[in-house]
Amino acid sequence: MFRAKVGYMHVKPSEGPAARKEIPALEATGIGVAKVGTAVWFIIMVGAWLMRESLINTAFSELPQIATAGFILGLIGLRHVTRRARRLSLL
Repeated sequence: MFRAKVGYMHVKPSEGPAARKEIPALEATGIGVAKVGTAVWFIIMVGAWLMRESLINTAFSELPQIATAGFILGLIGLRHVTRRARRLSLL
């Protein structure tokens, strides 16, 4: 029967040059994912605002506000990943 001890390290760290091997940085910037996500929220936002009258008194009555928040947060995220990529010289 295996019993785990709290704070007990089961694997000893290796020693020597392999122990300090640096992990290479990802070459992906995330800009594409941020663009697609923001575009999806924009489409949902436009559709929800156009259909807001039919969404009243349904489970989706708050969808226009939620989609607007998603779109705005997507713009903020897009700005963040773009600035990060420039700072890391990935663009």
